[in-house]
Parts: sequence; C-alpha cells; structure tokens
Amino acid sequence: MLFRGALQPVTGVIIQAVLFGLLHWTCRAHVGIAVSAGLVFGFLAQVSGSVWPGVAAHFSVDLTTGLALGAALRRGWIDAAGRFIATEPATPAPPPTPAV
Repeated sequence: MLFRGALQPVTGVIIQAVLFGLLHWTCRAHVGIAVSAGLVFGFLAQVSGSVWPGVAAHFSVDLTTGLALGAALRRGWIDAAGRFIATEPATPAPPPTPAV
C-alpha cells in the first residue's frame, strides 16, 4: 500500500517499482524480480484505480512462494536458510548377473 498508494501518485510507476525492488533486496537476482513485480503491481493499480488488485497479486505471490519453499524444506531440498542442499547423484544399480 505504501508503494502504490503513497509513492506511485508522486513518483510514478517506474520509480516506485525500483524502490520496491530495492526494499526487497536479498540478492541482486531478487531485486530484478521484485522490480518486475513492482511494475506489474503498479500497472494494476494504475489501470484499476485501486491498490487492492496489487495487494491481492502480492499476497498470491507470497503465498505461492511460501508454499513452494515449505514443500522444498520438508522434502530436504533446501535448508532452513533457503539454500539448496547438494545431493550425490544416484548411482545406477549394477546390471544383473546372468544365470548359469
């Protein structure tokens, strides 16, 4: 609501999206994703005239991400910090020995 409700009317869609991306900094790759999301949320607010479509979209993104990360954590694919856990490649079973 801060970005689309308070900043966007003053700064415009692009500036609020960049600020949104910088505030969501966890690594450089995430900034680009967050700026893109900020642009989408900003255009939703601009087209609809309301911040609520962007709020709903942001909630959907956060919910989907949370569910996916939770599933990956439960399956042991990531650790509690969200880092992928390296696993050894599966060793193929040896071929069966022919019966004599």
